[in-house]
Amino acid sequence: MVTFLSIRQQARLRSDMVQSNFVTEAELKLYVNSSVKELYDLLVSTYDDYYIGSPLEFTVTGTEDGYSLPTDFYKLRGLDRSIDSSGAASSWWTVDNFNFAERNRYNYQAALVRIFPLVKYRVFGSSLKLIPQTNAAGLYQLWYVPKCPELVADGDEFDGISGWEDYVVVDAAIKMLQKQEDDVSVLVAQKEALKMRIEAMAADRDAGT
Repeated sequence: MVTFLSIRQQARLRSDMVQSNFVTEAELKLYVNSSVKELYDLLVSTYDDYYIGSPLEFTVTGTEDGYSLPTDFYKLRGLDRSIDSSGAASSWWTVDNFNFAERNRYNYQAALVRIFPLVKYRVFGSSLKLIPQTNAAGLYQLWYVPKCPELVADGDEFDGISGWEDYVVVDAAIKMLQKQEDDVSVLVAQKEALKMRIEAMAADRDAGT
């Protein structure tokens, strides 16, 4: 974990702008947040379960066919449905997603399923669509990756997982030097080396398998 202030200070050191106001603090904050989002996407795309939190439980009533996703939703990792109303660990059942072409396929098959009603999901914009609506009512838990946090206060922290915050520092320093129209080739090479290291190591977080 590293603070917002520490990242900015390190970026000024890397770009040799500790005593310079050519890049203002307001500009540097924008650069750092942009670089944080780039690293966040790199980690999430390399290994989906970085930054995934506890599942979010929600209930769908008989009059609904979906659920409005949380405001911090970024990527869905899985959806479970409870086979009863208890939400006990042993009661969760994995819900499959449906292809767009299947959006009406199950409307007339709902009555054929007796023991455990069929239901499938798909993400549409900021909503989770469940089909068929006649079977949608129930208790669910949503596993998802949240959006990258926006750093605002000096004490706000970002978790680069394994010291990979250095990627943010280097990328922010590149942006600073680009504004000054200085040579960034050395930092670009450092960034590429960091990217290769992250891509090689981040995918093996579950080394047991």
